[in-house]
Amino acid sequence: MPETLTDAQLETLGFTWDDVDQINVGTRSETEPVSPLRDQEQTHSSTRVEYFRKVEGEYGGEWYEFLGVVEEEGGFYQIRNQYWEEIGQVANLDSLQDFDSISGDFVNLEESWSSISDYLPAELSDPSTLSFSTDGYEVFVFDDAGVMLAEINVWQSSNEWEMGGYDYISHDFNYNFRDPETGDRIAEAGGGLRYIIDDDGNEIILPKDRQIPLTFSARAIAFGA
Repeated sequence: MPETLTDAQLETLGFTWDDVDQINVGTRSETEPVSPLRDQEQTHSSTRVEYFRKVEGEYGGEWYEFLGVVEEEGGFYQIRNQYWEEIGQVANLDSLQDFDSISGDFVNLEESWSSISDYLPAELSDPSTLSFSTDGYEVFVFDDAGVMLAEINVWQSSNEWEMGGYDYISHDFNYNFRDPETGDRIAEAGGGLRYIIDDDGNEIILPKDRQIPLTFSARAIAFGA
């Protein structure tokens, strides 16, 4: 079981390794192809471990009783008890990255984060002090003890077009910060970056007045910068 489980989570889980007589392990993998947003294939995998204990009947016979399950995907563990109730999400310490390592995979993430930093809880205001993992669709944010602080729902899209004899491309993005326990939205930022493509296939960013403005919202404030 994950080493980052807290004592309170272990108590809520209701069993230890001493109670386990059987485990079932399953794995799944998914590969994302090369696209304008990624220059090489990315493979994401997940693992699911179910825990059981042997029960002997009062009048003979035996069976295995489900105790709980741990699912690992996107660099973190999701833990559920025997009633399938979620009792926590904690980091897989071997999969965590710092902000510099992860931000390059997501369009304009650093500027988006800065635009809403005043509306984030104090522990989320400075991404350089935090750790991260991702499954390619979401970014998961952890403190130094491996406790999840936020889930960031990610939307990214690229569109190409031709106008006036020139080729253009736009990389659009939206980051929705959510509370990992309740799912409630904390803050959101989005926009797009537009480029002209030169004869060598290089993307050259267009002037600011031809960009899609960065917009944000946070809890009760109105949408728009």
